[in-house]
Amino acid sequence: LLALNGAVLTLVMNPTTGQVSDVRGGEAIVAKINKQVPALVGGDTPPLDAAAKAAFSGEALGRIWNQLLAQPRATPVRIPLGPPLNGEVERQWQGAQFTLRLPSGSDHLEATLVGDPTPVMVKLSALTGKGSANANLSTGMPGGGTGELGFLLTFNALTQPVGQQHLINWELVPLVLAR
Repeated sequence: LLALNGAVLTLVMNPTTGQVSDVRGGEAIVAKINKQVPALVGGDTPPLDAAAKAAFSGEALGRIWNQLLAQPRATPVRIPLGPPLNGEVERQWQGAQFTLRLPSGSDHLEATLVGDPTPVMVKLSALTGKGSANANLSTGMPGGGTGELGFLLTFNALTQPVGQQHLINWELVPLVLAR
């Protein structure tokens, strides 16, 4: 989170749909992470470099911002999740309000975070979410939005299970710049 403090991202988007085609600025976040957690030996790649580049690539950030700026639709929308889960959640709109859940017939998602020789497995379950989106399409600017996402993570590492309950609340507030 420290690396995100003060980060500036530039989004290229279609204001009528909220569709984001490009996100720039992730490389500055990667540089901050690499500065905070440098390589132990000079000249080596910092230990979090590959993970940070994957998490803050233009593609990964675009996927996140596409969902934060999504506009209401009449039919349910399946949202692909990024690695390591590689599953989907479903968003159902009712007006400007939405709910999130795992798709019908699925009660959890599984992933391997670390492979052999000491694998770390995770199961995501009990996913619930809700929120709202506001758009001011007459000005060509996305409006604010709010959301809540809850889920249970159950890890298994070295035969030791660990459960974590997560609740994420977010708010998107339009920034009005002085002209």
